[in-house]
Amino acid sequence: MQQFSNQHSLTRTTLIKMGVRIALVIISVTLVSYWHVMSNLELQVIEQLEKYITERGQRDSNLFKLTEDNHTAFKTEFLRRYEATAGQDFSKSFDQLFEKNKDNIIRMRTPYFYGVPQGEGANLVGMSGFVQEHVEVTDDLRRRLVLGHNMVSVYGPIWQN
Repeated sequence: MQQFSNQHSLTRTTLIKMGVRIALVIISVTLVSYWHVMSNLELQVIEQLEKYITERGQRDSNLFKLTEDNHTAFKTEFLRRYEATAGQDFSKSFDQLFEKNKDNIIRMRTPYFYGVPQGEGANLVGMSGFVQEHVEVTDDLRRRLVLGHNMVSVYGPIWQN
C-alpha cells in the first residue's frame, strides 16, 4: 500500500508540475497575443488619425482659400461701388436703414434683424449694425454703411454656412 501511495504522490507531483508549466505557457502566449493585438490596433489608429488629419487639413485649407477668394471678390466689388457712387447722397437710404435710439447710439432698424422681405419669397434676416455715440456721421460714413448693407444683402445669403 505504501508503494501505491508513493506512486500516487509521484503522479500528483508530476501532474502539478505539468499543470504549472502549461499555465505558464498559456499566460505567456496570452501576453504575447495581447501585446501583438494592441500594437496592431495602435498602428491602425495612428494610420487612421494621420489620414483623417491630412484629409481634414486639405478640406479646411480649401475652405479658407474659398473664404479668402470670397473676401477678395467682396472687397473688389465694394471698392468699385464706392468709387462709382462718389458724390451721391445716401442720407435717405441711411435713414431708412438706421435710427438713433434713446441711448444716442445709431442702430440698424429692428426689422432688418428679424426679417425684411426681399421679393420672390426671400427674406433678409440677421442684419445688424450700429454707430457709436461719439462718432460723427458724415456723408462718407453714410455711403460706406449703405453700400456695406447692400453688399451684405446680396452676398450674405449666398455665403451662409
